[in-house]
Amino acid sequence: MRWRGALAAALLLCLAASSVRAELSGLLGFRSQSTPWDPLCGDNLRIGLIPAEPTTEDPIRIICSGNWRDSCVPSYLTATTSPGKVQLRAVLDYPANVGCADVITGWSLETVVGPLPSGCYMLELYMWDLQSPSVVTLCAAKPFKVVGQMWSVFLPVLGCLAD
Repeated sequence: MRWRGALAAALLLCLAASSVRAELSGLLGFRSQSTPWDPLCGDNLRIGLIPAEPTTEDPIRIICSGNWRDSCVPSYLTATTSPGKVQLRAVLDYPANVGCADVITGWSLETVVGPLPSGCYMLELYMWDLQSPSVVTLCAAKPFKVVGQMWSVFLPVLGCLAD
């Protein structure tokens, strides 16, 4: 009888954890265009912005990460900007004469864009495999907004006061 209670508690804990994970994914504003495990995009893709709510004064650090099907993970990230859009290309450049280990491997790349003019932007992450240069796959998209500087604080600088 006791084990049934423990089993029920473990099941509830597991359900709560998956619910929290889904809520966090929604908070990040992340939308994946790929299936849960896509051979062209990998798995568990994430896009982060620092700062999360950029202004027209901020350079924006973009961090992309996920899991890849083997040890030859995306090696670098390029960014291009146009009005209303930031396009990222995670480049798969396989080393010459070296095989890739058949093991799921985490990866993380970052780049900086901006400062950008105020407005709404769509951030798009593409995978570009240099073994098939004509194949560029949209793997994820995330909207974000850049706002103008709303206010500034000016504080007078006081030097030492002598008698």
